[in-house]
Amino acid sequence: MKRIVLLSVLVLGLSFSAVSVGYVDTVEVLQSYNKAIAAQADLIQKQQDVQDFFVKKQKEYESQIRQDSTEQEILSIKKNLESEVEPKRQELMELNKKLSAEIESDIITATDKVAQQLRLEVVLDKKSVLTGGMDITSLVINRLNNKVK
Repeated sequence: MKRIVLLSVLVLGLSFSAVSVGYVDTVEVLQSYNKAIAAQADLIQKQQDVQDFFVKKQKEYESQIRQDSTEQEILSIKKNLESEVEPKRQELMELNKKLSAEIESDIITATDKVAQQLRLEVVLDKKSVLTGGMDITSLVINRLNNKVK
């Protein structure tokens, strides 16, 4: 009899402390978030600009190399090329890092606000969920794209 009462208390206790769980498809959010789409396009353009700059500089430096250039002269020309291209590459990497951090912060904030509204205690990435939970992806996307305040 004591076992039945103890088991009943455990089962009731577990059912009352059920955690409400939501999940978000982060891939879909990134593909649908206007700011992320614009950032991606901007990064692609800037990456192309850096690539074009590199090709232009490489042609300039290749024209400086003569058949009678010494190995030391060739190394100096390559070093100059790298020193001109590296700041542009670093700038591109910093921009990517900055935009990624901003977008990640936006997504976390929007997800947190949606979770609070729905009284969800835990929100996971969709890839982590095998079964159950509430899909809040579209709500997060709407909040991010300012369709919901």
